[in-house]
Amino acid sequence: MQYTLTPGYYDVDSYGWELTSDDREISETHPTFHAPQADDIRAAQAWAAQLLGRTVTWTRVEDPGHDGAYGHHYTAEA
Repeated sequence: MQYTLTPGYYDVDSYGWELTSDDREISETHPTFHAPQADDIRAAQAWAAQLLGRTVTWTRVEDPGHDGAYGHHYTAEA
């Protein structure tokens, strides 16, 4: 199963993170954690691990065309 964690705007004034999966019906969003970028990324990954019930290894994927992303997103296999 592949998971995708994507930063972006999910409402007019709501920047945050979206967690989706290709096999399960996961589509959760979380507002940004209002931290420096590296800390925000770690917090988003910890949030995703909590939702998934396990820690996964995230890989950054450069993709300027990915909907909602700012030139990148993260993927993980589990």
